[in-house]
Amino acid sequence: MKRARDSQTAVSNDRLVQRMHALLADVACDVFLEPSEQQRNEDLVVERLNGPLKWLLCGGNPETVFEGMQQASVQSNFCGKVFKSGEPAIFCKDCQTDPTCCLCMDCFENSEHKNHNYRLFASGGGGCCDCGDPEAWSYCVYCE
Repeated sequence: MKRARDSQTAVSNDRLVQRMHALLADVACDVFLEPSEQQRNEDLVVERLNGPLKWLLCGGNPETVFEGMQQASVQSNFCGKVFKSGEPAIFCKDCQTDPTCCLCMDCFENSEHKNHNYRLFASGGGGCCDCGDPEAWSYCVYCE
């Protein structure tokens, strides 16, 4: 059953690629034969190619694919706050799994790490808070 479905998908994608090639050839003729109407030509390209490109990139009906992605999305427990230059960040020496793991002030204040051996430092900017990343902490992974 899976092979038949994979074969159908491959044939469908091949047809889609062939259709895209034909559309590109058609649009290229319109665009390059009328260079004086550049804006209209750009709008024409978008109009003719947008839908088929979505189908090609999604490997099927884009609406179905996007609905499936939306249903499958799970909210992350990672903080991920990106530090600005000079912003305080905290290393928890008791829990970090490597010397780059750190917390933002909000996560630190709302976690067990405040009762641990920690070091406060001014971030150079660009790093991010590792709260919620189980690979960053040996325990006390999440704040409250």
